[in-house]
Amino acid sequence: MKPKDNDARLWALMLDPLREAGHDQTAAELLSRRLVALVRRERDPQRRTYAPGDPLPDPAPAMLVDLDGAVWEHQDAGNCMYRMRKTSRAQYDETTEWEGVRLWPYLLEEVGPLTSTTTEGG
Repeated sequence: MKPKDNDARLWALMLDPLREAGHDQTAAELLSRRLVALVRRERDPQRRTYAPGDPLPDPAPAMLVDLDGAVWEHQDAGNCMYRMRKTSRAQYDETTEWEGVRLWPYLLEEVGPLTSTTTEGG
């Protein structure tokens, strides 16, 4: 993971203006994720970034970095299924459930945007 892969602060800064513009919390969060995807695409055009609503590409990316910089790995057992890498899960407290597998569309909505990694380490 590169330090610039963590865009949580940027995402959070966009929420208030979107709510003030009349969007409810859910819509503001989704729009903010899409705007962060645009920033990532502009900032790092050689890496592929996926925003909520984007279809799963074929072939599915092996590893992706989410909004917070956590790495997600594609699961061989099922297409469009991703699981957070164990080293990324270690940064969350025990009350957060990141053990399970997430499907592509829900992953994008929950933790997106997702950006292709540049190395095996993220």
